[in-house]
Amino acid sequence: MNELVLLFNGLQTPSSGSDFPETFSGIQIPSRPSWHLCKDRYGRPALLVSIPTEGSRINTPPSIALENLRVEHNIQCRIAQAKKQGDIIIRHFSILQCLSDERALHEYFLLTMSAIIKSLPEALSVDQLSDTVDVLADLFHTLQQAPKQSVQGLWAELFVIAFAQLPEVMLQAWHDNTDERYDFSLGAQRVEVKSSGDRTRRHHFALEQAYPPTGTDVLVASILVEQAANGMALGELWDKVREIAGADSDLLLKVESICINALGASWSTARSKRYDRYLAEQSLLCFDIRSMPRVSEDQPHGITDVRFRADLSFSRPIDKYSYRGLGPLFNACLTG
Repeated sequence: MNELVLLFNGLQTPSSGSDFPETFSGIQIPSRPSWHLCKDRYGRPALLVSIPTEGSRINTPPSIALENLRVEHNIQCRIAQAKKQGDIIIRHFSILQCLSDERALHEYFLLTMSAIIKSLPEALSVDQLSDTVDVLADLFHTLQQAPKQSVQGLWAELFVIAFAQLPEVMLQAWHDNTDERYDFSLGAQRVEVKSSGDRTRRHHFALEQAYPPTGTDVLVASILVEQAANGMALGELWDKVREIAGADSDLLLKVESICINALGASWSTARSKRYDRYLAEQSLLCFDIRSMPRVSEDQPHGITDVRFRADLSFSRPIDKYSYRGLGPLFNACLTG
């Protein structure tokens, strides 16, 4: 479990008897003396940070007020320190706080802040704090949006990363935006993941996907995905890919950004959706996009946004060993 989550779970809820408006119990984050991890009177998590303002471009970053996120600056706070009985800090801080009562969102907030804090220097400037607030606000704003991708589709992409030959390379090659043409890109190689829930290999393609630019090689990873009560949850795969990112804060934030952008407001319930891991493992096949059935590239003038459904069962899967030597992405992706 993430260090901040463990520390937060060990904090006591502060007494509601104090007449101080901003009262927390808290602990200084190890190796980050300007940051305090805190719990408010309602058991909600907050990160309090004090920074110097002299010589900064701006004196106070903008405050943020979202449905589940509060950011305010230069607020006088009272912190009862967890490891120093009776020791009280009263000081002005910037407050970054999760306002939800949901435990799942508490953990998401702490996981995200953990990655953000790791990416920052110990001596934090106002400008860096402002950038931090922007990242956090974007993620929490996305939590209120409609999903952009199916749970099944995201599960399949995470599965391909988690069980790849070289998962770290696959994670680095993963698209930053769900609107990108292919799911994975490295050099002149691309991998597109297609999942099917009806035990066929009939997948939807955009015309532009089916005809990649000259000099580009594309593999289609076709995977059969079925819901199963004892299967692997999307949340488990999400956490596994977080582990692959390790201490790389940029990769951790990439994982959070992609998953939250894909799922939006459905993220919490989506994490519990389970699919048959063994069917996925046994059914995963890769096809060269040039060998699959495709509509003609030459479309009548005035026709755009062409999409079609191709049945890959009419194509022969690739020989993995011969394709591994073609470049780093295929080598990373192809297992066994």
